Amino acid sequence: MNEPEPACECVRVERAADHIRVFVATITWPDGPANPQLRWALFRELDSVAGDSELQAAVGEAIASPSYFATCQECGQRKPLGWMYDDRICQSCAERIHGVVY
Repeated sequence: MNEPEPACECVRVERAADHIRVFVATITWPDGPANPQLRWALFRELDSVAGDSELQAAVGEAIASPSYFATCQECGQRKPLGWMYDDRICQSCAERIHGVVY
């Protein structure tokens, strides 16, 4: 079986002999804007025999999860919460459109 490609670089799928795990990247900025910290959080674990449709559904649920992602009201892109300036706009739009300097 070919592994389906995650729809987002912030979602990772790992397959082992007895399970499939879906991870989501979490991004924090503990030392300020120059030093992001990336960690992978387990979102879901599936049986190793899970089909492509079940795996794609889990990846889609991860991307749709408001616990990990938000949609920027300026550019309309779904971004990890760690890349959001606030609950409405992403850091890129805050910088590009609103003049925020990091």
